[in-house]
Amino acid sequence: MRKNTLIVILTLLITLTGLLFGQNALTKVVKTQSILVKGSITVVFYFHRGVDDFVSYKFETYTKEAIYDNFSDELIDRTLLFKAINVNERLNKHYIKDYQLYAKSVVLAKLKNGQIIKYKNLDKVWSLFSNRKNFQEYIKSETANFLKQGAN
Repeated sequence: MRKNTLIVILTLLITLTGLLFGQNALTKVVKTQSILVKGSITVVFYFHRGVDDFVSYKFETYTKEAIYDNFSDELIDRTLLFKAINVNERLNKHYIKDYQLYAKSVVLAKLKNGQIIKYKNLDKVWSLFSNRKNFQEYIKSETANFLKQGAN
């Protein structure tokens, strides 16, 4: 009974937020909130500037496939998260400084209670971009190594 009441209240709050602030504001709040996780988590970020072009599509698709195809256990147990972030959105501009971004990037980050503990910008994605297999192997290898380091 308590759980049902909580679900109804949460649904009403989300609906009210959407009505008051518009769908865009609601989407931004939900996207931003989803990274605020208690405890430790490794996040595979794909940072972009919101331009829908072929290069962006390939970067995001290749990265997602590498993560989803090779790290399903980690995704299920929530020790790993994939997140695409548009750094041109006002609430996301801080990522440019946080991770020293200068272009589309794939970044591995270890977060603890929402704070960056360590990160690695996978800068070889640009040189491997033209070869899907090599790009995905690089993402897979770097992510596996990063996860192992985090376990120590």
